[in-house]
Amino acid sequence: MCFTLPAKIIEVDGNEATVVDVHDKRRKANISALEGLSPGDWVLMSADLAVGVISEEEAREVAKLYRRT
Repeated sequence: MCFTLPAKIIEVDGNEATVVDVHDKRRKANISALEGLSPGDWVLMSADLAVGVISEEEAREVAKLYRRT
């Protein structure tokens, strides 16, 4: 089963980014599977790998669901 969390990109350095996830945890992420990312973009994280891009609205909706549990 795949489990992903939305995270906002804070800083990009080559194939690595600093992100903040829906639990307000800052961490490093491998973004090599995605192109053209920049600070402010939202991605779906699976472990430490960014696997997709989502809108800020989608990220906020998912964050609401996580905070309910």
